[in-house]
Amino acid sequence: MLQNPVNRHYQIDPLFILIFSLSAILGRKRSFQKDAVRLASGMGVPVVVTGGKYIPQSGPGLVVFNHYSREGLSILFPVAGLASSIPTEMHWIMTGAWTFPGNPLRRPLRAVTKWVFKRIACVYGFTLTPPMPPETADAPARTEAVRRVFHHIKANPSTLVALAPEGRDFPGGVLGELPPGAGKFMLELSQRLEYIYPVGIYEGDGALRINFGPPFDLGSIINSGSSSLEEKASRIAMQHIAALLPVRLAGQHKI
Repeated sequence: MLQNPVNRHYQIDPLFILIFSLSAILGRKRSFQKDAVRLASGMGVPVVVTGGKYIPQSGPGLVVFNHYSREGLSILFPVAGLASSIPTEMHWIMTGAWTFPGNPLRRPLRAVTKWVFKRIACVYGFTLTPPMPPETADAPARTEAVRRVFHHIKANPSTLVALAPEGRDFPGGVLGELPPGAGKFMLELSQRLEYIYPVGIYEGDGALRINFGPPFDLGSIINSGSSSLEEKASRIAMQHIAALLPVRLAGQHKI
């Protein structure tokens, strides 16, 4: 029987925090894949990987996964579990800040996370995007982030790009709706990277579970001539992710 949440406390090795902080201060680059293996092995909760035959060994490709988090569980741990399961470096797209809606201290807290995330991105070479939900004032920064991702792919045509299309937390870790433009972004990425590798992340049976599914491509959608390509791309991508999750987490995307 599935258990949610896991009846254990996730943790980070304090020595790792010290090592990472020194790297950030000194401007030293690090491998996120190697650090993720260390984080996953020491988080205090076992990571169980299923669908191993679908794990990408190299690029090009786009890895899409659900933004699984809940009270007491930061997205850091699911991301570390996923990164530790793929034996190659990936280019991650992550939010540039947390927004803390409804919190009276949301502005200073957002500023702190913006500062921290910028240093994380510098150490690992991530691309930062403005936080969700989208705001009109963030449009230029969002456009620039997309350009940086495309530039990275052009310079590294065999890269794997990792993306959580939802881009934010949803109550109970249930698969949520995509923000405007996400479907179009995935279509453009698929034109450059071809295969999309779906992953479902959740907690069950006392473990953090990373479930890989069969890769797919959006080529038939791109070439269909339909006027609703973005909507179709969003629906197909989310259904592939939902198929890898327990029904209770699939939300309205369940097939």
